[in-house]
Amino acid sequence: MPGINDGDQLARTISELGELHPNVESLAVVPVGLTKYRDNLPDLRTYNKDEAAEIIDYVESCQDKFSATHGSRFVWPADEFYVIAERPFPNRASYEEMPQFENGIGMCREFITMFNRRRSKLKGLKGRAKRVAMLTGSSASGFWRGISCRISKI
Repeated sequence: MPGINDGDQLARTISELGELHPNVESLAVVPVGLTKYRDNLPDLRTYNKDEAAEIIDYVESCQDKFSATHGSRFVWPADEFYVIAERPFPNRASYEEMPQFENGIGMCREFITMFNRRRSKLKGLKGRAKRVAMLTGSSASGFWRGISCRISKI
């Protein structure tokens, strides 16, 4: 949560959990999920573009250190940080065996990879009307808009 458990708190959390490796196999850094149903709850906000970029930069620097000491990147920022920061996703191999997939880490990269592998099967649709329906939460809508634009150019 911006201003609550990022900055020094995030650094301490990653460091302390990293020391517990291999008993702690991997770590996900995921932004707070907020809904409109927050009556009588503390004021919280989501990350902005610059803050999300800072989180990515910090976590990726930690990955470099953990790769050298643990043989694994150990910690990954959620896909949502890349969407908010408007940054490209890392390559598929950087997610290793996708240990945090269910936490929203690597899902967008996996979709891109699978889409690109099957893209040639769509070429027969060139010039024909295409309809694509994608259902998602609002936090991933920017990612899906970009993907649907690529599909429309096939």
